[in-house]
Amino acid sequence: MKNRINFLQHNYNLQKNTAEYYEALLKKIASEGGGLFPAQNIYVLGEGNMERTDYSQITGSQIAHGKGHKFVKSTIDQSMRIGSSFKEKEEQVQLIKELMDALRSTQTDKPQKKDDAIRNFGNVSEELKEEANPDPSRIKKWLNKAKSCLGVLKLGKEVVDKAKELFESFDLPF
Repeated sequence: MKNRINFLQHNYNLQKNTAEYYEALLKKIASEGGGLFPAQNIYVLGEGNMERTDYSQITGSQIAHGKGHKFVKSTIDQSMRIGSSFKEKEEQVQLIKELMDALRSTQTDKPQKKDDAIRNFGNVSEELKEEANPDPSRIKKWLNKAKSCLGVLKLGKEVVDKAKELFESFDLPF
């Protein structure tokens, strides 16, 4: 029992001394005029993974964001989607090949326009296959030329459906 009383007396004295110390410290700080200031939070933005690689800014201030993006001349060019992975590019190339095959098998009264459309689709396919970073402005130019050629031709439903699917893969209207 005596040990318990000694333990309680010791804890009481320790608590009393701690409270007196903090009171004296606060009085000293207040008398010197330093006052208490909250801690300032400083954030240093430096190394680390600070970029979003899947960022898409179609209607913005034309700033290139993310990895592998580059500035193109206008927001119209930025609205076209080119496959970002090898698989997506291969899917787009396959759609072009299917459309070109369907066009070749189609009989038309304007073979020159059909050949021009096939040539422009071939240019797009080659650009996607050969270039690591395909140029969106050239691809869009070739797709628009091919689209204008297709508009003159009388095409069957199969060809039109393949063309729509291709243009949708680039996020372009047909």
